[in-house]
Amino acid sequence: MGKLGDFLHKYGMKFMLWFEPERAAGGSPIVNEHPDWFYGGKDGGLLKLGEPDVLKWTIEHFDGLIKSSGVDIYRQDFNMGPISSWRGNDAPDRQGITEIRHVEAYYAYWDELLRRNPHLLIDTCASGGRRNNVETLRRSVPVLRTDFAQEPIGNQCHTYGLSMWVPFYGTGQNATSAYDERSALSPIFGLGGDARKPDLNWGLIKQTKKEWQALSACMLGDYYPLTRYSLDKKSWLAMQWDVPEKAKGAVQVFRRDEADEDGIALQLRGLEPDADYEIRNLDEAKPNVIKGKELMDRGLRVLVKSKPGAAIVTYRKVKR
Repeated sequence: MGKLGDFLHKYGMKFMLWFEPERAAGGSPIVNEHPDWFYGGKDGGLLKLGEPDVLKWTIEHFDGLIKSSGVDIYRQDFNMGPISSWRGNDAPDRQGITEIRHVEAYYAYWDELLRRNPHLLIDTCASGGRRNNVETLRRSVPVLRTDFAQEPIGNQCHTYGLSMWVPFYGTGQNATSAYDERSALSPIFGLGGDARKPDLNWGLIKQTKKEWQALSACMLGDYYPLTRYSLDKKSWLAMQWDVPEKAKGAVQVFRRDEADEDGIALQLRGLEPDADYEIRNLDEAKPNVIKGKELMDRGLRVLVKSKPGAAIVTYRKVKR
C-alpha cells in the first residue's frame, strides 16, 4: 500500500484507505494467534476492544498501517451487529458494561490515532450511516452518509433532515439523470461511472460538477427548510442555505413524479429587506434582480416544467 500512497501523493492526491478494525474472520492470523481476543473465539467475530491489551494492540497495528501506507483519510466501517456479543458477555445485573467499555475504547482509539497523525482525517462509514452520533462526529465526518444512496426522494429527504443537525456530510451518485444527480448533491459529493464505457455521459458529469460547486459553496451556511418534510410523490420539497457573511445563498427545489403544479412560491429566509438580490436559476440564461423583502414576503417563484424535475437557484446581494 505504501507504493500506492507514494504514487497518489506524487500527483497531489490524497489517499483514503478503508478499514474495519473491530472484527476479524475465523482463520485469519490475528484470530489464530489470539482467539481469546474475540467473542467468537477461534471463529473470530467482534473484537474485545474494551480490554486494555486489545486496545493497545489495535492502536499500534493500525497506526503502523497508516504510517507505512501514507494514509491521509482513514475510513472505518463496522458491518456487524455487536449487541448479542456484548450482552452475552455480561451477567444479568451487569448488562451494558461491556458495551460501555467498547464504546469508550472506540473513542480512545480514534483520539490516539489523531494524536499520533495530526494530518489524519477520519471518515465514519459504519453499516450505512448507523454511527452518525454526536461523539463520533466530533472526531470524523460521514463521507457516505448512508448506503441508501441511489433513490432520489430518499436522497432529497436525507439532505433535508440531516442538514438540521450535521453541517458536513457526503454521498455519491452514478451518472444517471440530472434529477437523480441534483437529488444527491451534498457538501461532499462523489460521482460514479465506469470511465471505460464509451456511452458514459460525460456531459452530465461535467454539468453536475459545476452545479455541485455552485451549491456546495453555500451548504455550510444557515439552513432553512422551505417546505414541509414529505416522502409523498405528489409533493414539492425545497431547502435554502444562506451565507450572511458573504451575502449569498442557494435554493434547491424538487418537483416529484406526481406533483401537478409546475411552479411553487418559496418564502426565503435571512435576507435584508431593503437589499437587491441577483437571482440566478442555473437552468435559465438571464438572472433577475429582486428586493429582499419581496423574496421573503411574496416569495421566490420557481418553475420546474419536467415531472419529476429539480431546480437550483443561487442568489447574491447586489452592491450599490
